[in-house]
Amino acid sequence: KRQLETLAVNLSADLQASLFRQAMGLRAIMLRGDFHSSDVMQALNDALKTSPEFSDDLVNWEKNVREPLQQILDSRFIRIVSKSANLAYDYAYLLRSARIITDARPVFSEDDGGVDGIDGVVVSHVLRLDYENSDNQKTMSIVLDHLDVKKLRDACDRALQKADTVERRFTESEIPTKVTGKEG
Repeated sequence: KRQLETLAVNLSADLQASLFRQAMGLRAIMLRGDFHSSDVMQALNDALKTSPEFSDDLVNWEKNVREPLQQILDSRFIRIVSKSANLAYDYAYLLRSARIITDARPVFSEDDGGVDGIDGVVVSHVLRLDYENSDNQKTMSIVLDHLDVKKLRDACDRALQKADTVERRFTESEIPTKVTGKEG
């Protein structure tokens, strides 16, 4: 264990993040297939044995990598984070992007029957949501007025405050907590 801690401290932040993503990817495979870490280790072992380019590394894998990697995959932290990530995205639809498009529409003058004059402009907003489910991607557009935009902003601010409160309270109780999409 001490060897792994020393190794982790000496890695760059980018490399640490990359290794974390790899561990999370292996845990995701375990969750989707209802596999155990020993199954994943055996699959990796078999893949290394059948790939000639890794034949020189097989001894090093068996001696130095396999057991520590399995310990990482079985660690409480990785199990909690991977299960949380899995649950966080287990919904019928996943938001991929959202934007608000401001629209200004002129009101043309009718004084002379022509379209040379503008009496005013109506400003509105369109909330465009791009989302997907397991089958396909979809887009929804919703017209908003000024008050709707304020209400939406307030609701978003409140949701962020709630997430911060939950994270703080659970962390104070020493329960590992992950706010989906939040870095750190």
